[in-house]
Amino acid sequence: MKSHTKSMILTLAAFSLAIAAGQSAANNTEFRYQVIDATTVKVGFWNNAYYSKERAQEIVFDKIAQLALQQSATHFELVQPQVATDYVATSSNQDQSAAKGEVVKTMISAPSRQNRNWDQAGTIIFPRYFFTTQVKLHKSALPQSPNKVYNAKSVVAQQQRLVEPFKSVTRAQAEMQAATAGGSRSGAGAESTEGMNVTAEVAEWTNKSYQHLQKNEWVEAIRTASAAINLNPSFDIPYVNRATAYIQHGYKDKAQSDIDTALALNPDNALAINMHGYLLQDKGSTQDAMRFYEKACGKKLEIGCSNFKEVAGFRPDNQMEETNYYLDKSAVAMEKNRWSEVIEWSTKAIEADPENYKAYSNRAGALAEEKRPQEALLDADMAIALNPNFGPAYHNRGHAYKIMGNARDAALEFEIGCSLGIKESCAEYNSLNSVAKK
Repeated sequence: MKSHTKSMILTLAAFSLAIAAGQSAANNTEFRYQVIDATTVKVGFWNNAYYSKERAQEIVFDKIAQLALQQSATHFELVQPQVATDYVATSSNQDQSAAKGEVVKTMISAPSRQNRNWDQAGTIIFPRYFFTTQVKLHKSALPQSPNKVYNAKSVVAQQQRLVEPFKSVTRAQAEMQAATAGGSRSGAGAESTEGMNVTAEVAEWTNKSYQHLQKNEWVEAIRTASAAINLNPSFDIPYVNRATAYIQHGYKDKAQSDIDTALALNPDNALAINMHGYLLQDKGSTQDAMRFYEKACGKKLEIGCSNFKEVAGFRPDNQMEETNYYLDKSAVAMEKNRWSEVIEWSTKAIEADPENYKAYSNRAGALAEEKRPQEALLDADMAIALNPNFGPAYHNRGHAYKIMGNARDAALEFEIGCSLGIKESCAEYNSLNSVAKK
């Protein structure tokens, strides 16, 4: 019987009562955290840049996850979450035409910070979405909870998939600058192509867009990348820069269009390939996303390898890691007597490494349990041929013979397994001997 360790709620009493975090003059975004009691923190977000509800929530979740990790928590639980759409202005700026609960799309002057009411969710004016929730932080996953529980590291990793790849743009920008003088250009992960008219002015606007990306100035990144695109619509790098800013600013449809264009211009742009994978994964097309992450990894973009591993459990460029991942899955299924799953994971391990004797042995044991002894014998034979000193393979071959009713051959295999230190083989050997003596 398994026992679950109780989740330990972290004490947040030391956390400041009101912190304005992540304030940016460029987009007037504000995040605030407010301690309600020793176990609960209230989180609020607003932005006047008309984020979509989805993007607003992504940003807030990232901030909550970072807060959780800072407090040595691994998971966070949302209590009474809501995304308010009640944008009634304050009495001095009341828009009489807007019914309660209706999104006010007219430009209303933002209230001063001291007039923003934190006690009444949904009465803040001007942002497109105001998000508020109470959060509990935990040191381990909750076995059961009526609320949604999130893994903090996974949430942060989701955001890093957007940000980290563009650290690689530094190299691409340097290559582009060097190529400008020679009348050619290099995209990230791309071979140089002659004849592209990347002028100094195009390079300058592209570099400006990259610099704004580094500062999280999404609007300016969009503007400056657009300037580069207007000057040279055939240059792929500014499309990737602009797509990055579009995603961060909540315009994923526009980002997809830019990534499609970048890939049409330069199919070898690793950053664009990786981002296409991200957008596919965001839409739920995980298998398709993995193909693009693997391709980006193959072009030496490290974040592509990391993204693939986050989804698949192993790096696409590491055969040993892939094989061990499948073997671990096989072992877990074996402990739970899920023989069809053992066969499935062992088969994947064999496909990754056709000479992995452990995978053949695991599959032999599962096939025997599934009453498929002839197939089990073939796998056990292969495991023993690959490693004559691997005791479990003899045990599984003995198990297959036993199912076939061949007690004599089964006893010999169990005896060999016993001699190699397999306790189960010793027990099976002694059991067969005792039956034979009767």
